[in-house]
Amino acid sequence: HFSSSDQYFIHNNQVFFIFQQDASWNFDGGTPEHPITKDDITEKRIYLNGNTPLLCLEKKYSIRSEGSRNPDPNSVSNQEVPCNIKDLMSTYQSIMRHEKEKKEIGCL
Repeated sequence: HFSSSDQYFIHNNQVFFIFQQDASWNFDGGTPEHPITKDDITEKRIYLNGNTPLLCLEKKYSIRSEGSRNPDPNSVSNQEVPCNIKDLMSTYQSIMRHEKEKKEIGCL
C-alpha cells in the first residue's frame, strides 16, 4: 500500500525544482465492517541551481479516514533536511533519454 510521485520543474533545460510525494496507508482501527485507515504522507521539496541542491525541505503528516484530527497539509511545517539528489537526477536523465518514446508508449 504505497505510492510515490516525482515532479521535475525545468527552465532552459535545467531542473530547478523537484517535488516528491510518498504515501503509504494501513488500517488504523475500526471494525471489519467499517475499517479506519491512515495515510502517512512525506513530501520533499528540492530547490536546485545548475544541478546543485540549494535547499531541501521535508514535511510529514498523516490523514485518517475518520475523525477531525486531520491536519491541513498547508499548515504543516517543512523541515530542512540533507540533500541527496543522485537517484532523482538519475531518474530524470533516464526520462529525458526516453522522451521521444512518449508518443509510442503514451506516457511520461
